[in-house]
Amino acid sequence: ADVWLARWNGVTTTFTPWPRLPKAVAMGAGALVGRTLYVAGGVDRPDAAEALKTFFALDLDRLSAGWSELPPWPGPARILPVAGAAGDAFYLFSGARLFADTSGKTTREWLRDAYRFHPTEGWKRIADLPRVAVAAPSPAPAVGGHLLVLGGDDGTQVSVAPTAHRGFPRDILAYHPGSD
Repeated sequence: ADVWLARWNGVTTTFTPWPRLPKAVAMGAGALVGRTLYVAGGVDRPDAAEALKTFFALDLDRLSAGWSELPPWPGPARILPVAGAAGDAFYLFSGARLFADTSGKTTREWLRDAYRFHPTEGWKRIADLPRVAVAAPSPAPAVGGHLLVLGGDDGTQVSVAPTAHRGFPRDILAYHPGSD
């Protein structure tokens, strides 16, 4: 649940403690929208059998107030999503849902769904990604009016032996917020 601001000055890195998250989170995604930092999804422990459906916000102008928990997106809980920021909205793309299969083994459902959060409008489902993009670099870069999803795991090689693995997709998905 610890949160740190890391700053690099070209020579050294300094770490400043920030308010702790309301609960431990790993494998989630976050992005800065204006002066608010958002964190979505993830897991709360390494052996988690289910992903979190949590959405936290930290107002950087009121650090002493700490994190607030906001209503989550309408889709499934997820790990390893991609987050992004465009204008005054937070975006959540893809990821994987964790669940127990019929034998009780934790498995993943690869997700293509996507959502937009606006502080005054709440969540809205937006266009699905054309393919899954789990664990792509996050936050998604905002370039030329688009949010870019760079590569990511598309789930097609889950059972492939490491020596036969062909790598992950090298294409870039571009989402245009204005036209969805």
